[in-house]
Amino acid sequence: MANDLKIGVCGIACFRCPKYISKKCPGCQPNEFCPLPECAKNKGVDLCFECKDFPCKLNYEKGPIVKELLDFFKGEKES
Repeated sequence: MANDLKIGVCGIACFRCPKYISKKCPGCQPNEFCPLPECAKNKGVDLCFECKDFPCKLNYEKGPIVKELLDFFKGEKES
């Protein structure tokens, strides 16, 4: 299973994501459903976590990670 593990730009394991499973997410390519793949491509990163601006306004507004966890990550970067 580890070889088949696909991680989305957002950091979520695709095979566990309800949107991906129900075919509501086309995967990590620029698309109208999710702005995160296009943002990551424009910033030259594979995952949002790699971006110097993470977590950003886009993560808070459009990402799948809850605000409390984003705040936790933000606090870690500021330490």
